[in-house]
Amino acid sequence: LGLKEKEYTSVHVRSHYPTTIIGNIAARQLNISFRELDIEKSIRFEGRMKDHLIAVTNNAFYCDSILNPLPANTTPTIYICSDDNELVNHFVTHGVHISGRQTPIIPVAHQNKTGKLLHLEKDADDHAHLHFFPLIEDLLIMGGGKCVTHGIGSFGAFGAGLTGNECRAVHRPYNGRPGECPNNRADRWAVNITLNHVLLEEQIGGEREGKLDFEGIPSPWQR
Repeated sequence: LGLKEKEYTSVHVRSHYPTTIIGNIAARQLNISFRELDIEKSIRFEGRMKDHLIAVTNNAFYCDSILNPLPANTTPTIYICSDDNELVNHFVTHGVHISGRQTPIIPVAHQNKTGKLLHLEKDADDHAHLHFFPLIEDLLIMGGGKCVTHGIGSFGAFGAGLTGNECRAVHRPYNGRPGECPNNRADRWAVNITLNHVLLEEQIGGEREGKLDFEGIPSPWQR
């Protein structure tokens, strides 16, 4: 693939995550009810589903461009991975247009993958270990880059963790819609519960016995 450690970024898109938006589109395509769906088996990269996933992925590349801003005359190296091989092949073939650049960026990927991409949590009992090598490769490649842009699910977050979480963005929250970038979804925060105003005053007790009451403590979402 020609990638050099810490000289590329990665974009991960969990296409088959069972969001309401994905489920509704799939149900309409198959003319069945939402409850009858097996989303992992029902995603078809065509029509409205294709349009939705392309929009999600375009936004992911935009978020990546904010993480790793480069001069317009410099071509970034971006690795793309997803649980939908057709989505990956689409962007490797057609590239992605990013504001401020005259020519599309062609991402790097394991090209022309075909067939179902396995999931560890669902397929581990039915397949040999070697069938999961593509997943491990994606994780290792994401971990070798300098930044990871990911969305829903823990796979992309795991890849970002392997980089040290020093350069990371979340391009899609759990509502399934493309998320605006920049954002602080990847920020980590904690409340120090040893502080006197938490332990010794009104934050614990009353009707919420045993629970922390965060009223009055500034949230990172309010900053």
